[in-house]
Amino acid sequence: MNDFTKEELEQLLFDMDAKIFEIGEDFIHEFSLKLRDKIQSLINSYCEHEMLDSASNPMCIKCGVYP
Repeated sequence: MNDFTKEELEQLLFDMDAKIFEIGEDFIHEFSLKLRDKIQSLINSYCEHEMLDSASNPMCIKCGVYP
């Protein structure tokens, strides 16, 4: 399951972008930029899981992930 909602991830990304803009990208640590890209990737691949009603084989019918 997802640890964050899509809205929470979007808020994190918004806050990071605001801080990057405030400080300037040239002065932001490379790790922070990679973290920002990872958050964007999580948003892009976010799935509101819909679990298959099968006790023997529970999985999301949208993305195929198992809980």
